[in-house]
Formats: sequence, structure tokens, C-alpha cells
Amino acid sequence: KEYYKACSELSLKLIRTIALSLGLSADALDDFFLNNHTSFLRLNKYPAIDNDAEPYLNNEANLDQEIDPTARNDDFSTPLNKLRGKRLGVNRHFDAGGLTILRQDANISALQMNLHRPEQKPKWIDVSPIPGALTVNCGDMLQVLSNDVIKAPEHRVKATTHPGKVRYSAPFFLNPAYDAIIQPILPENTTSTARYKPFTWGFFRRRRFEGDFQNEGIPEIQIAHFRI
Repeated sequence: KEYYKACSELSLKLIRTIALSLGLSADALDDFFLNNHTSFLRLNKYPAIDNDAEPYLNNEANLDQEIDPTARNDDFSTPLNKLRGKRLGVNRHFDAGGLTILRQDANISALQMNLHRPEQKPKWIDVSPIPGALTVNCGDMLQVLSNDVIKAPEHRVKATTHPGKVRYSAPFFLNPAYDAIIQPILPENTTSTARYKPFTWGFFRRRRFEGDFQNEGIPEIQIAHFRI
């Protein structure tokens, strides 16, 4: 509870600093994240993979598209650490909410960020943990609220290949209230126009969950679907 509270307080301080940097009042984004927000803290565990994954740690390689003919399909009977072939701890994605405050395992570097745009070939770089520091990530909702001034980075997590070492991480996700209407918040006297149509966080989160857990034959919802 104490760590959750600390992350929540830090996130709100960052949100207010971001609002000022956008030319808004410090409390311009408060209503999205203060009342009935849906933020949560999660503990992730990444089991170590026993096979030799060294050929797939090259950051130029696209693990999302390459096919390893020796890899076995995932199943419920084979332990995770016995599955062969290239592995990702978490596939490439954008965080859906406002901010993510991530506490990484200080001893294992596995988080990567894509420097390129989605339509380009990926260029992955390591986001290595720094002792005593937290990693802060901006999510899709902050990109919409800022009208694309702030971009949510695409990222992924490599499989843990250190023999016998399990990786842990603790992300705190600052999320709006389900009924919050998400749309660009523009400063006064701006010549910019909104780049997104309004939508509710609840609708977006529900559709993203559905894409996470089942294949409906349609692309997973992205903020690009609301671009004007």
C-alpha cells in the first residue's frame, strides 16, 4: 500500500509538470486521474529460459516476425523454461493509460524501446535499469490528451536468458476513470486543431482487453482509430 501510494503521488506530480510543459494550467489534467481513476500496481515475473537465445538478442533482429523452425508451439503441458526457440517476455505494445512508473530488476536488462515509427522497420534499443532510479513511460491516453506533442513509445520485454535468474518488475499504471472522455486538451490562443475524436477510457480499455485475450480477426484497438 505504501509503494502504491508513493507511485500515485509521484505520477500526479509528473502529470502536473507535463500539463505546465504543454502550456496548460498545472491542474488541467487532474480531473482525468484524480476521481474514480482505475490505476493499478502489478508484479511481473519472467522465468529464465534455459535454451541458448543469444542469436536472438541482436537489437536489429525483429523477434516479432522471424520464424524459428525448431520452436515448439506454446502449450499448457510444457514448462515455460523448457520451450525452445526465440522468446519474448512481452510482445511489442503501447501502454494504454496515462503514465507508467516502472521499477525494474536492477540486475537484468530486458526492456527495449522501438526508436522508429510503427510503419518503419523496428529499431530496438535497451532501456537498462539504473540502480535507485525508476523508469517512466508515457501511454496512449497522454498522447491523445497532449494532441501528439507527447508520443507513447512502443516497447517490448526480451526473455530472460540468464541461467537460473528470474526477472521481476513492478509497473504502476496511472489510468483515467472509466467514464473519462479522452480528447486533446489544447492551450488557450493556440492555432493547433484537435487530432483525435473524443472517446471514453472505458470503451478503449475494454476493446484493448478484448484484443489481449481473444482473436476476433480485427486489429487490436489503437488511438490511431480515433485520429481525425
